[in-house]
Amino acid sequence: YSYRPLRYNDSIRVIQLHCSVDDSAPILISIWRARISDARPEYEALSYTWGEKYPRRKIFCRNPASVLEVTQNCYSSLRRLRKDTDRYLWIDAISINQENDIERSVQVRIMDRIFASASGVIVDLGEATPGSRLLFEELADADADADQTREPTGKFIRQWPNEEIIQELEYLYQRPWFSRIWVVQEAVVNPTVTVMCGTDQSSLAALESCNMGYHHGTRVTLKEDPPVLRLFHEYNSIGGLWNILLATRKLYASDPRDRVFALLSLLESNSDIRHILIDYTQSPEVIFTRVAKLLLSHTGLWLLAAARHGHTLHMPSWVPDWSQNYYCDIWGLNLQKAVENEFSEEAEASRTDQRDASCTKHTSHESTPKMSGYGLWPVGNHDALKVKGVRFGTIRSQSAAFSFFSFDDAEQAFLELLNIFHCRHSRIFVPPDLLAGEYGSLDFKSDLHRIASSLEPGDRFHSETIANFRTTMDNCRIFVTEHGEIGIAPQNSQEGDIVCIVRGAYSPCILRQIPGGFWHLVSGDCFL
Repeated sequence: YSYRPLRYNDSIRVIQLHCSVDDSAPILISIWRARISDARPEYEALSYTWGEKYPRRKIFCRNPASVLEVTQNCYSSLRRLRKDTDRYLWIDAISINQENDIERSVQVRIMDRIFASASGVIVDLGEATPGSRLLFEELADADADADQTREPTGKFIRQWPNEEIIQELEYLYQRPWFSRIWVVQEAVVNPTVTVMCGTDQSSLAALESCNMGYHHGTRVTLKEDPPVLRLFHEYNSIGGLWNILLATRKLYASDPRDRVFALLSLLESNSDIRHILIDYTQSPEVIFTRVAKLLLSHTGLWLLAAARHGHTLHMPSWVPDWSQNYYCDIWGLNLQKAVENEFSEEAEASRTDQRDASCTKHTSHESTPKMSGYGLWPVGNHDALKVKGVRFGTIRSQSAAFSFFSFDDAEQAFLELLNIFHCRHSRIFVPPDLLAGEYGSLDFKSDLHRIASSLEPGDRFHSETIANFRTTMDNCRIFVTEHGEIGIAPQNSQEGDIVCIVRGAYSPCILRQIPGGFWHLVSGDCFL
């Protein structure tokens, strides 16, 4: 298939999936061009995961006569969607020329309109299992009774899901779709979302309601909700680019630039910001630097907290790498608090009209707030960030880095870490200073007994405690300064690094001196 250029900025390609009652028959489609601004084109938008690029499967196009190769996931979705009548679809892998960066950029800028204008969104979670069939029977019953069993608020009035249903919810959330960055936009901009698992279907509203115990309003699963469910009703109030970047940081994208691009359409702003940022001809480093300059005028030096683990990309160390999926203090870094903590009324006034992160110009050296204690100036091909702060201490010794492959790994490490204060030994390598002197002589026996007695395996408090420990300590170290203070730093910290309190930053920072009299930001969010 040879793609012809789309004529208008709101042009799209609609896929006509030709019907067949023979499931083994080849997939046959036609491709038509339409405009979103015309009389509303009738199509459904597909939300799915691309999966592996290879092997590829062939599908056949009737108009124009040609052959296309698609991923196995796309092929399987088309086969599940095919019915005894033709169906009109928008599927990103086919509807967008993925080899043309300019077209990709234009199409991604209107992605929210593409999904919002569809007659409905279909979420394909993959093949069914015996357990998923049981879960979708429950969800289908909830949908069938919806008219009679919904409160005025829209909540489903049903009994609390049984343990088997709850377990199947846990399994369902482990499917790749729930960890993908693009699904947030795809699932929240259209009121009609159908979730499909194999040939079983339900509404996303039923799934979200079941997850919250229906009208009981309490999460039924022990693990944290997938971000797409948390944002299902809340994305309009999320508070701007900064907050939504933090709220979705655990999600994944095959292209690191999509960690930003996939979220921009959720902002209640004009399209200028999308035209500035969404550009697939630019590298991830260029995009992340543009985002950092945009956010810096909005969040001030709270921006540094998003650079908790540092990076090795070809961009300034103070620029956050949004391709990282590391933990951030989402609630502590709420943008409203950031604004309230600005230093000057002048800086606050300059931000008043930008609180939805819809500003359309990058921060320039001239526009950087003069009273805020920081500024940008060019050094070579990059911009250095000038800040003010005080040296707090130097890392004298530190533990090995924590690394968890599972919940059980984190649980074992957590209990052993508690144990070192009482028994003064552990299989975990920790700084010798932590096992000697004042720390080793402290008697934590009563505290350990209280914590241990509270951690009953299987209950919510136990699961949340271990989950919080895992997200906080994964790929981090415990360190001790020359003055004896204990802290937590990312795994890239070294003995001799400086712990610094930077004026206007959210957390203490770790700096490393480099040639030329400059400092490299090792971490913008360490704990003391």
